[in-house]
Amino acid sequence: ITDITIKLNVDSTIYYQDNPDDRQDEDSSRVHRSFRLQNASTTLGFYIQDEYKIVPNIFSVLPGMRMDYSTYTREWVYSPRFSFTYRFLHNMALRGGWGYYYQAPNFVSLFERFEQEIEWNLFETIKLKTEQSVHYMSGIEWQPLDAYSTKFEVYYKDLDHLITPTDSTEDNIPKNEGEGYAYGFEAFLLKKHSSQSVFSGWVSYSYSVTKEKDHKTPLHFRDFDQTHSISLVFKFKPRSNFSIDTQYKFASGFPWTPIVKDRWGNPQFDETEKIVRGKINSERYPYYERWDVRISWNKKLSNGSNLLIYLEVINIFGRKNVYQYYWSDDYRTRFKSYMLPRMPFFGVKFEL
Repeated sequence: ITDITIKLNVDSTIYYQDNPDDRQDEDSSRVHRSFRLQNASTTLGFYIQDEYKIVPNIFSVLPGMRMDYSTYTREWVYSPRFSFTYRFLHNMALRGGWGYYYQAPNFVSLFERFEQEIEWNLFETIKLKTEQSVHYMSGIEWQPLDAYSTKFEVYYKDLDHLITPTDSTEDNIPKNEGEGYAYGFEAFLLKKHSSQSVFSGWVSYSYSVTKEKDHKTPLHFRDFDQTHSISLVFKFKPRSNFSIDTQYKFASGFPWTPIVKDRWGNPQFDETEKIVRGKINSERYPYYERWDVRISWNKKLSNGSNLLIYLEVINIFGRKNVYQYYWSDDYRTRFKSYMLPRMPFFGVKFEL
């Protein structure tokens, strides 16, 4: 169940330009309006799979099928899948897979993506189908020692029925008219936890490219395309009741669409007074970086209960990771909204 209330407090002159028929007696220099959107949907999912060991401990296959239904799209979708494992050495294996995957749209995701482009009352009447992708994956996994394992995977995804905004006489109404692709690779190294080890954790690097197009826009990066991503997760446990957990993430910035300006820096408008935008998602936000640290201490009490005390700091560097750019009404001033700032937490957990 989704229930969203939007409250507006805007200059009356600007509001009446876009809404000339919505004048009320109580309006003054500022217009106050409230809009409420409600939506309810249900999803169902069923799957069946079975593993067949063609050559025990060497070669196995895993076929499967998944079925999903969403009341939002009012359709069943069927997802055949298949994967295999070929262990050609005792500590090295080749893996591969193929399958159909579906993502049903929901009211919240549509609102977040198109809130600035669609009249709000249209969200309750938009009819969409399920987005589809076909995955192809292959990789190799190697375990040189019992405590260590590493893997390298490559993938390709064929995307179809993507939801994109389609021009109408008044609004950009979402339709399933997009298609695209995604490809990339990931390298992963794991140090397993054990009672004898002081350090454990993993590190990964991924490279990816994700693009889409529709009938009116050329091929371009998708909104959440992230070319490079590095993750490090480590645990330091010098004593059985004391540990330090840390997580670090560094990644390329997401793409965004720039505003067209003349050589003097003035924003450009078309004949209908709408802002002119440049090539879709041709610019990038600054890189993303975040480091979280958590210190934990626990003690087993005499009555068998357990006491846990922890201190955690999110974004310990205090980096201002940009979430979005937005502009003043005349598009001459650009503002920034940010993700989580530095945030300390303290907690106590008591278990009987």
